[in-house]
Amino acid sequence: MLFPTGIFALFFAVVFLGHWSLVRFRPAWDKPFLLAANLAFCAFWSVEFCAALILVGLWAWGIGLLVCKGRGRAWLWLGIAGALAWLSWFKYTNFFLQELVARLDWLGLGPIVRAAHFLPQLHTPPVGWIPSWEG
Repeated sequence: MLFPTGIFALFFAVVFLGHWSLVRFRPAWDKPFLLAANLAFCAFWSVEFCAALILVGLWAWGIGLLVCKGRGRAWLWLGIAGALAWLSWFKYTNFFLQELVARLDWLGLGPIVRAAHFLPQLHTPPVGWIPSWEG
């Protein structure tokens, strides 16, 4: 779902009106509604990304509960490190693997690594996604 499309405008209108109505008439349902809208927005793009978002959210929630119970700064730093590790893995793994394969190609080892399937493609962009440098 791209921002300058009609489907996003419809989604935004439904979420905006739903949120506004719930805040006014059923405040207890407001946050679950926004969470569901967020997951629906992510699932429209990729269900795998939506599952990853749920896992990271549960991780942060669990760490937050431990920190609120006075368990100390160690849990806070573990929570931050875990979230950053997930972000690093999710966001940059393909970049570093592609760079590694390019360097191995330069050394003449790329075909060997590809034949052994040491470096699988981990994440693929969603269908219809066009990088800005390709027009």
